[in-house]
Order: sequence, then structure tokens, then C-alpha cells
Amino acid sequence: MGHLVVARAAETAIELARECGVAWVGCRMSGHAGAAGVYAALPLKADMVGLYSAVANANHMPLAGGADPVLGTNPLAIENAASKEPPVVLDIATSIVSYGTIKNHRLQNKPLQNGWMIDPKTGEAALDPHKSAEALLLPMAGYKGAGLALTFGLLAGTLNGALFGRESSILKRRSIGTSASFAARNPCRDRACGCRGSSGRCAATTACATEYRSRPNFCHNLTNSLLNCRSSHCASAPRGQRWAIT
Repeated sequence: MGHLVVARAAETAIELARECGVAWVGCRMSGHAGAAGVYAALPLKADMVGLYSAVANANHMPLAGGADPVLGTNPLAIENAASKEPPVVLDIATSIVSYGTIKNHRLQNKPLQNGWMIDPKTGEAALDPHKSAEALLLPMAGYKGAGLALTFGLLAGTLNGALFGRESSILKRRSIGTSASFAARNPCRDRACGCRGSSGRCAATTACATEYRSRPNFCHNLTNSLLNCRSSHCASAPRGQRWAIT
């Protein structure tokens, strides 16, 4: 039930980020959870940034120049909120195509495209979708994609105490589950108003920004949309508290 596990991890990260500003939550022995972008977008409801990476439950890729399947299609998904505009959500596998694409071609009896998979014994392109189980899926952008898959495997697998690399390959005939890491970033730096990254612009920072524009002597150090507020609207916060204008 990977969908439930990863959704719970995302919810936990969001709650932690409300208090700490940033949170990192991991899970292991989970299952396939579907599209990664679904979970990276969960922090949108709290006006936060989401980042999700996972170790796939089967290895289909080699390291750059290798012939052994020691990497999964380890995906990455990042969500960036954009206020009133549509969010920017990236959801990619680190392989040149997802393994779901390979399976769809097999179901539809469609030949694979050149450059997707290779025969590990000969290095030649594997075009028969029905022989994909014996072939290797190539990483996107060559060694760069393999490097990303390796890094995500370390973050979402090794750091979570989960199986990764050759350990997964040796045990590929039994269910080992998937592991994942989820990070949430709360861009709202306000702790006095109690907004904790809730939807909508923070009332205190809005008032502070308005007063800054009309009476700049009340506030100072406006840099990159962040200001250290000393106005009467922010009296409950410590001097020099950073306030984010979102």
C-alpha cells in the first residue's frame, strides 16, 4: 500500500515544516505509489515546496558504462508553489523513459525505440518489448542520469535503512518494497502571526510590507523580498525577525 505510506510521509513532513520551516521524512518497506508528482504536490495546500524521491522496487538500469542492473528508475518530483499562478511541478524518472512505458509497449506489441534499452551481453539495442526483462534500461543523459539515480538511491534508500543497489538485485525475486524520502519547505518565516504556512498571504507581513512602502523608517533591510521588520505590526516578534513577503 505504497499510496498510503507515501501520503502519510508527506503529511508528516508538512506538519513538521509548519513548526521547523523544513522537514525530511523517510520510509522503507513500502510499495509502488504511482506518479511521484502527486505526492510532491501535496504541500501545495499549505503553500509549501515539496520534494519527493524514491528507490524503485526493481533494478532495470546499470551504472554508466556498466552491464549489471544495480539501479532502479529512481524518480524525482519537485513542486514549487506560485502564489495565485499554477504551480510548477516536475516529475521525472532517471531512466530515459519510465519502465511503465516499456510495459505499455509490451502490452501493445509495439517495438521499443532505439536508445531505450540494450542487451547487456552484446551492448546492442533491444527493440523487442517481450525480451525487456533480460535487457537494461538506459539512464537519461547517460552518466548524469545514472549519477542522479545513484544519489536518489542513497538519499531515499541507504539513509532510510532500506535495500539499495546490489542488495536489491540479489533479492529481486522476492518482494522487497520501495523506499522514499519526502521533504517539505515552508517559505513563510513568520512565527508570531501563527499562519504556519497556511494558505493566503500572512496578515502581519502584508501589513508590514504596506507600512514599509508608506513609512520606510519603520522597517529596514529590504533584500530579495525579505525584510527585518521593526514596525508596530510586528511588536510581538523579536527584533530582527525575518518576515517573508509571499
